[in-house]
Parts: sequence; structure tokens; C-alpha cells
Amino acid sequence: MNLKRMSTMFLVAIAAASARPAQEFNFNIDPAKTWTSGYARLRLWTDGTIVGNYDPVKNLLGTRTKVGAGPFLNLTQNDPVPVMPFFEMGHAALVRTSGTFHLSVNTTNMTATLTNYNSNRVPQSNLFLSSTVALNNDVFRTANPDAVYSANVPPQQLGTLQVDRFTVTQRAGARTGSMVRLNDGSYRVVINFMADARIRVAEFGQFEPMSFPVAYSLVGNLKINGMSATFGYPPGDGGESVLRDVDVTLPAFPIQLGAGITVKGSYLMNTTVKTVGIQIIGTRQMAAVSI
Repeated sequence: MNLKRMSTMFLVAIAAASARPAQEFNFNIDPAKTWTSGYARLRLWTDGTIVGNYDPVKNLLGTRTKVGAGPFLNLTQNDPVPVMPFFEMGHAALVRTSGTFHLSVNTTNMTATLTNYNSNRVPQSNLFLSSTVALNNDVFRTANPDAVYSANVPPQQLGTLQVDRFTVTQRAGARTGSMVRLNDGSYRVVINFMADARIRVAEFGQFEPMSFPVAYSLVGNLKINGMSATFGYPPGDGGESVLRDVDVTLPAFPIQLGAGITVKGSYLMNTTVKTVGIQIIGTRQMAAVSI
């Protein structure tokens, strides 16, 4: 075989390899094998008001409120009190994840392209989080019970709140990341993308969850077996932390506050979430299988 023919065959082989089509995989995330075991925390910085649940027709004996420590002007006065509540919710938790995503894999260019990532962080049961609220308030007075709240009262216990919706959905479009071949023949894949997080606290009376953009990533080991594949990583320390400015107005929801008095007052809180923080840390693993 002459040198010219060998060169031609070599160029044809390179062209054929570069033209090799990408492999397409639809993955299911297995919630039994995809979890973070550690601590879950949700924090909300808000701005709003509280007002007693007094109603001149339906609740004559309800709590009444007014700004300042002075006396009420009459027996029906019930004024909104400006507050800037900070909610802290957290607890040890096993946070499972279910979901789906699509990978287009090119082992020649060593790239992987992600589309249609959708995950559910509460696929089987709600997250139960112990909670407190710091009102960040000025002085105000209440009737039924009769009390004066000093400025910036200490955080108040709210009991256990439930997160009943927490999803992460990739924004429209495809994102491509790099692959690195590992010694066992699998590939390490890293893809960064933008997503929309949606989270709802049952006790806040939200019909729709809070929605806000987050920077997210898909990281794991890809193992290709012919027409099928697996994706994930073994147990190890890790987690995720999100802090985002938002502007989400919550519907009015009931709340009870004590501030050191024997009988708690009952209020309605109207508030707009200005910043949301989510943290899930601990030991985690992931397993997804192509379908």
C-alpha cells in the first residue's frame, strides 16, 4: 500500500469518527438511591405586617393590635403593625430526589448536552422543619391578651412547618458540559445550567409555590453499556446552598406569638418574601438509569 493511499484512508477514518452521531439517553432518577442524609434548612427574609385576628362580627374576642405602647383609642381599634419577619426553618432530614433528564453524549468530542432536567426533592413525603420567626419589630401593644411587645422581640417558636413542594426544573434550551474518561471506562460529567426552583410551605397557605431562578449543576459518573447507561455517584460528603433575592407576596396566614406572656395572641401575617435561602448538606449519593 503506497503512502498516498494510507494517508487517504487515515483521513477517511478521522472523518468517520468525527461524524459519529451522539448517543441519546433519557434518565430516570431513582429516589431510593438518590438522597442527602444530613440537615435541611430554609430561611426567608420578609417585609410585611401583623394584625390581630379580631373581627367585629365573627371574632369579637380576638386579638387586637396597635403601633406603640400607648392605650387603644377604642374597643374596636385593630391596626396593622409593620414588621420585617425572618423565618428560620431547619431539621435533620433525609432528602430524597426523583426526576428525569436527557443527555446527548458525544464520546469523540468528549461533551455531554443536558436538556429537560426535572427533579422533585419531596417525592414521597413532606419535609418537616422546626421553625422560629424573628419579627424585627418596633414597639406595639395588643389586647386579648393585654401585652406590650418591646422592639425586636427574641425569635418566637412556630412549631413544625411542612415543605410540601420543592422542585427544580431546567430552563428552556440545552446546556453542554465536559466529559473526562475515567480509569474504569466511565466518564466524569459536569454540566452547569440555569433552573427554576419552586418551593411551598403548607402552613403559609400558598396556592402556588414560590418560584425563583437558581444556578444548578449536574455532576456524576456516566457509564455506557451499549444502548443503555447509568449516571450518578457513590456516597460522599456534599450538599447545596442557594441564596436568592425574590419578590413573592404570600397570602395572609395565621400565626401565634407569645413574647414571654402566658397566653399567646393570634394574628394574621401579611408578608412579601424578599430573600430566600435553601441549604441541604450531609452525606449524599445519586443513581439514575436510562430508559
